[in-house]
Amino acid sequence: GDLIMQPLSPTERKMWREPPTESKQGASAEEINQKYAKRELRIVTETNREQLPNFVQAMQREGWLKLQPFYQRRQRWDDKRKSKLIESFIMNIPVPPCFLYESDLARYEVMDGQQRISAIADFYENRFKLKGLEQWPELNGLIYDRLPSEIRRGLDRRSISYIVLLKESANTRDEELLLRQQVFERLNTGGVELENQEVRHCIYHNEFDDLLIELSRHPAMRDAWGLVRYEKEEDENPPQKLLTNPHFSKMRDVEFVLRCLALRHAEHYRGGMQRFLDQYMVRSRHFSSDDIQFLHDLFTDTIELAQTIFGDHLFRPWSPKAGGWAPKPQIAYADALMVALSERIDQKAKLADARDRIIAGTKRLIESEPTGTFTGQGNTHDLSAVVEWHDRLRETIFTGAVGEKSINIDEAVLKILRVEAPDNLTWRLFDHCAAITRIYAVFEQCIIELVEEYAGFLPRVFPSYARLREDIRISHRVGVGHVLMKWSATQPIYGKIAENSIASGLVDGLRGAPYTLLADAFLTDSDNYRPDTLNRVFKKIGFDDAYSFVRSAPEVIEFCSSKLLGEHTADSYLNKFVGDRNDAAHGDVSQIANVDAIKNYVLFAILVSETLANLLRSSLIKNGVASGAALEIGDVVHRYSNDIVGVRATGTAKIFVGQQLYAGKKIIEPVTIVSLRVGQNDSTEVELAPGT
Repeated sequence: GDLIMQPLSPTERKMWREPPTESKQGASAEEINQKYAKRELRIVTETNREQLPNFVQAMQREGWLKLQPFYQRRQRWDDKRKSKLIESFIMNIPVPPCFLYESDLARYEVMDGQQRISAIADFYENRFKLKGLEQWPELNGLIYDRLPSEIRRGLDRRSISYIVLLKESANTRDEELLLRQQVFERLNTGGVELENQEVRHCIYHNEFDDLLIELSRHPAMRDAWGLVRYEKEEDENPPQKLLTNPHFSKMRDVEFVLRCLALRHAEHYRGGMQRFLDQYMVRSRHFSSDDIQFLHDLFTDTIELAQTIFGDHLFRPWSPKAGGWAPKPQIAYADALMVALSERIDQKAKLADARDRIIAGTKRLIESEPTGTFTGQGNTHDLSAVVEWHDRLRETIFTGAVGEKSINIDEAVLKILRVEAPDNLTWRLFDHCAAITRIYAVFEQCIIELVEEYAGFLPRVFPSYARLREDIRISHRVGVGHVLMKWSATQPIYGKIAENSIASGLVDGLRGAPYTLLADAFLTDSDNYRPDTLNRVFKKIGFDDAYSFVRSAPEVIEFCSSKLLGEHTADSYLNKFVGDRNDAAHGDVSQIANVDAIKNYVLFAILVSETLANLLRSSLIKNGVASGAALEIGDVVHRYSNDIVGVRATGTAKIFVGQQLYAGKKIIEPVTIVSLRVGQNDSTEVELAPGT
């Protein structure tokens, strides 16, 4: 099947590996008393009263009061509710105090009372007319400046009470942040109930939370959900049309952005949608600026692609019953659409061109599903349902991009498949695990065969065992002893070796006879082939820090730069490869690799194997020349092209067309003679003499 993996930011790739840190629950009575004695988490306050005109005037001083800090929610009161507050002041009905936080000396933030303070300021600045008053209906339709003089003077005598949490309440920036958020949460347990996203906005505020708000303002978002386009003035004075739209006032637009990003991790969906979103927000505190930029670009590209394909019908599912697109957007359908498109965002141009096929396929998909599947009326708390929606829509989009496929399958077979076949997510996990473990197994076998071949060649380069480097002989003897101790006819690793042959090559060598080297003696390290393990293995056959040769190979450097975009070095990527292999082997997969990721592992395994093979080959030839087992026939003195070189002979030899030689300095590679020319004469064979 086609392996697909959501494009993830660097931190997202590892964010689910560790559970979020839990707060400490247990403490002794003595510890609790000490904590209280040290005044930990105890708040210092002062209480103030200010007449309304003076309070409004103070608000106009630059920097004196921040009306909507990060943990505050969007304005929610309409003009009728604001009018009720003004009527309460006129009637001298006690109004609960507001709570401010002293963020700096004589600089305050509103923790509780934002709606009341906004209503007072708006009325004194003539921004709304009184409406819906029951005790003073005569005042309906009036702004502050038009109030009768006695009423206005009476209102101006009223005071607003506010309690200030002084700066001394917190010792550090972290304590200050925690204090403000926790007090806000506690103060807002009454009154208008907080929505889930408002609570997240309060508790988990960080750069990612700012990003969610920024993305919620995207023109395509505003158009799709029926919100007016964002303008800068909205930050201080949102238009009434926005405030009366629950999608904005209850931060559902922000939550939708969060859903789109979080549901890309559907394999970690646990405990219902809201808990899942909370978990993603908790982990977002580790996001770097690179993560933020990645997610910004991904969401922006995805929603713009969605708008290109579906236009005015964006997020509004097809209604088979009505024979048209639904009049309003549906959250579950929008979720599935955004997640499905984000998986293929690297093919956005192709998907945009396939617009008509995708729309037609989406209609057919919705028509084939039970009512409510793509409109959120089904079971959105069930993981399999969420994954299934997204998988089916993803396949529809993919089919639209690549064209229709005609497949005839017996209905009886289909029935069995529907009942017994693993679901899509399970298949993807199977594919991932099989691919990763198989690629690593091939890579491991390549390393083993390199060592085996090198060990097989060494006796030809060094016919006398005594002429082998001492460190290689020591490694060989130690390894032979290890194999002898571990040997058993039923032992899976060494059982294939005849017991009487394990030490025979060593004995022959020590006797001065022709010998062989037992390759398994150099392969006793049982660890996975990470960089340090490869260094240990290759050190046994005479190479110090062999993996440095891989690090410095131009092809490997280019691969890390172009294919991995500089996110990994040769060391970190091999460690990642081995880590993913181990996760796959044990069924503990946190991320499903897509085709490109699988290809990268294949390419990297090939590069590492080929680079180490070059290292071994070069060593064999150089040692062969030094020992007389190989003959150096000449030097390349001129390169005419990639295929034609000029050679000056340094020894006596006969060479011919079709013969394989080895050429190079640091890296010695096989070359084949395809033509020969001496002077101006072509030839099929040449007798070389020094100077030819």
